[in-house]
Amino acid sequence: MHSVKYCDTYANIEDRATVNDGDKRREKQVKQLGENHGKRAVAMYCLLVVATTAGFAAIFIISFEFQAIWRREYVRLENKFTDLEKEFRQLKEKNYNESGKAVSTVQQLNDSKSNYERPTLYYYASTLTWQSSKTFCESFDRTLCTFDQICPLNNAGRRYIDDVIPGDHWTPVLEGHNDWVEIGDYHVFPCLLHRPPQWGTLPTWGVSSASAPHKGYVYCCKVSAATERVAPPIRYQYIGKAATYNMSAQHCEQQGRKLCYSSDVCKASKPVLGLVKGDKWIAVRDRHNEWIEIGDHAGNTCKTHGIVHGLPSWGERTDGSLLDHVGYVYCCRSSAGR
Repeated sequence: MHSVKYCDTYANIEDRATVNDGDKRREKQVKQLGENHGKRAVAMYCLLVVATTAGFAAIFIISFEFQAIWRREYVRLENKFTDLEKEFRQLKEKNYNESGKAVSTVQQLNDSKSNYERPTLYYYASTLTWQSSKTFCESFDRTLCTFDQICPLNNAGRRYIDDVIPGDHWTPVLEGHNDWVEIGDYHVFPCLLHRPPQWGTLPTWGVSSASAPHKGYVYCCKVSAATERVAPPIRYQYIGKAATYNMSAQHCEQQGRKLCYSSDVCKASKPVLGLVKGDKWIAVRDRHNEWIEIGDHAGNTCKTHGIVHGLPSWGERTDGSLLDHVGYVYCCRSSAGR
């Protein structure tokens, strides 16, 4: 009796132990499963962090490389522009050859091919003068444009015919010797004449071949009744009392011209540009250091100095002395005659 009861009791204890062991195993499995899920979650989080960091790093590197490429390209283009601008500014004044035809260094800047009547804009040289600009246009059988052609008048006032050029830029006009008009935006608006009453006086740089950043542009127009009506009379140029034969020749060469022959200066024993009062001599191309009288002194008008007095020593002086009877210059095209 006692033996049976004891066995039953032992069996119950064993069953409970088995149940407890199963619970523990399930608990351990659940715990292990939780730990595995936790590790997977941590791993996935770390992977996400790594991927995100790598993505940002890649974006940063690509952005940095793009900026570096852009910066290099910007510097390259800026240097190229600077070189082009420097080359543009260094064009020499003698921009056409002995035949009077324009050479390739002169650049046409606006499109007037379809309309010959329209003013044509060129960049000629930063060393140009009013006279050399006029000579340049004449080499195309054209002439300088008038103020009205560059800045026509309408109901709203004067309006520049092309896009305004950034900066301070002046171009010569035909109205008068050394007349210039603003075609840049430096003075707020273009179409400003560089003479009283609009702007100061006639510019000294307009008759100087020294390079200046505010000159270089030239408008050439078809010769017409409008240009002939306002064209200033042809006159002698004056370079001062220190003039010598070589100085006179160089002055003409700066305009792409030559000294005239005596036969161009005088026709029928009269100066073609008019008689000057007093004793006045100008250099001519007949031979080196030859001069011709254009004044009314002592009955020598239109006589060469070589015939009357012999070649003058003062024509080749080097002491810089000032003489009242020199200073006028008359320049002709390369070929004989104007």
